[in-house]
Amino acid sequence: MYTILIHLSILSLLEIIFYFNYVGPLESKLFKESFSSPSTPENNFNPIYLNRTFNFNSNNITDYYQERSDEAEDNRHAYNTKLYHKTIVYWTLLLTTTVVVTILQLVYKNYKNYNINNQHQQLEEIELVNLNNNSNCTEDNINLITNDNLNTKKISYNDLLKKLSYYIFLFGFILAFEYLFFQYIILNYHIISKQELELLIIETYLPLINNFIISDNINF
Repeated sequence: MYTILIHLSILSLLEIIFYFNYVGPLESKLFKESFSSPSTPENNFNPIYLNRTFNFNSNNITDYYQERSDEAEDNRHAYNTKLYHKTIVYWTLLLTTTVVVTILQLVYKNYKNYNINNQHQQLEEIELVNLNNNSNCTEDNINLITNDNLNTKKISYNDLLKKLSYYIFLFGFILAFEYLFFQYIILNYHIISKQELELLIIETYLPLINNFIISDNINF
């Protein structure tokens, strides 16, 4: 059981670090880079100016949305960082559970092996005494060999069941982690904010709008 938890802890840590430090930022970057007008060259447009009578913090609509986008991007990064730290806290709980279970199982395993070794030594001593006192040693040796072969087959069968159970539990725990990670982490990760998307739309379609506009001023 403890080996399953160790593998799960290592795998989950690698996936958490890989997603938050590479996959998530890459998704945001690719989304922004792919959001461009196919019919108009990028970064080749004139900004649309607003009348001073309109109540905006900036006279330029692109500057106004750029400010909102920058603020929203900072908030998005702060949220994703908080989600990252929250995920690490959950992983720390998993690691603590793994350490506790590992210590308990190793202590129990050593105690069990110690008792088994003592029993084997006592049985070997009894068998040696019986062999020395028994005149029919050949028949006893044959019986001992037969019993050893049966025990070997039984141990091999048990080992096969243990390995099969190990992989079943391992895959089950991995699937459970992947489901929880996708459901509560990936779906809650913010790839892009509403304000950033608004700026992308404006930067994408302003060139198309400017192609149909003669004047630089638009009255709202």
